[in-house]
Amino acid sequence: MTMTKQRESPGYYETESRIGGREAYETAKAAGKTELDYRQWVQVRTPEFKAWFGDWQTGAVSRNLLDGNGEPKVFYPAPAPDRITVTRQVVRTEQQQRRIRKEQTRYVKYDTQGRVLAVSSVPKDGLDAETHTRTRTVSVPVEKIEAVIETLRFAAHESLRTFTVHTADNQTVGYLSLWREFADGPPFLGDRPVSKPDGSYLVPYKAELAEGYRGLGIAAALYRFAERQTGEPVYPARSQTDMAKRFWDKRRREGGFGGYFVNGAGQIKSATDNSGLFRPDNPYTDDSPYRPSEISDGLSLVENTMEKEPTREADIPHGGLKTAKHHYQMHMATADTAEKLRCSLLEHAMEKTVAGLPPDMQVVARTNFYQSMVRDSVERQYADTVPPPGTELER
Repeated sequence: MTMTKQRESPGYYETESRIGGREAYETAKAAGKTELDYRQWVQVRTPEFKAWFGDWQTGAVSRNLLDGNGEPKVFYPAPAPDRITVTRQVVRTEQQQRRIRKEQTRYVKYDTQGRVLAVSSVPKDGLDAETHTRTRTVSVPVEKIEAVIETLRFAAHESLRTFTVHTADNQTVGYLSLWREFADGPPFLGDRPVSKPDGSYLVPYKAELAEGYRGLGIAAALYRFAERQTGEPVYPARSQTDMAKRFWDKRRREGGFGGYFVNGAGQIKSATDNSGLFRPDNPYTDDSPYRPSEISDGLSLVENTMEKEPTREADIPHGGLKTAKHHYQMHMATADTAEKLRCSLLEHAMEKTVAGLPPDMQVVARTNFYQSMVRDSVERQYADTVPPPGTELER
């Protein structure tokens, strides 16, 4: 049994059998009646998908959410650029000229005509102390911190297995090397989506950024560039570092690599890396369970790699959106640090994902997000105040 078979929802197999399976899909594909891949073609016809998206086959869904064939449309985020502009703090050392004044005391004896008879650097009987000031110019190294705006360029090499980062003067300041890992090896500690048909994953082999270029979002942009060049997602390897796994978690929240579906309420679900459950009560695009560890793990992403994007709802008059965001901001003002980090991660992911939607759908998506976040927070607070059954007995 392949990994794909193990991960699908129960409704998937029932639907697959009912609609004719691979043969029916190939017929529809050859006739130009579908732009979806096989898994998507089956998924959009499952009870789980229709309960979340709506029954698009009976006309119960807006045409804006359907493609030219009348099937659920796969939206894609903005393509990954081959350049990134960053602001770095650079320490420069300059030689500055400084004048140094120094007082010197010597001991002198003069004759009656003012001529020097004796000189000493230490006190002696019969010698009078004299103080002289000497001035000299010296070069002193001084460190200066400057904010430097720099545009970096990504490049692909060696049959799309090595990707590098270059400065404007073609200096290499980072690289990412990929290799293929197969699913039949040692177990992977964590969650990974369905592998390719050959049971493999494209994973990082080595990755490095020069000092001074870390924590600026360059690594995340390089991963996206590599995915665009190879045409498939880059997953964390079995032995991968926690940072690489956080990149993967961040991409899951942003809708995954291969596009996403959007329902009438503006909620987003990955079109490729999903569980097949399409749960409306789960804010993650792949329906993965919320883990508190993602809040602490995401701290460096919030501080270092997230680029603040200007809010665009002011350009679209919509009272519901303004009200929903006002309630969300009131909630954020009283939330604790962990809750603020969780909300910041999800809000950033939402903004990245809706960027490719039509303006009216962006309004709906943002409104739904802010309303669901406030509702989710209230439910969490209520759950914290009500002890679960049997708590007292366990104590």
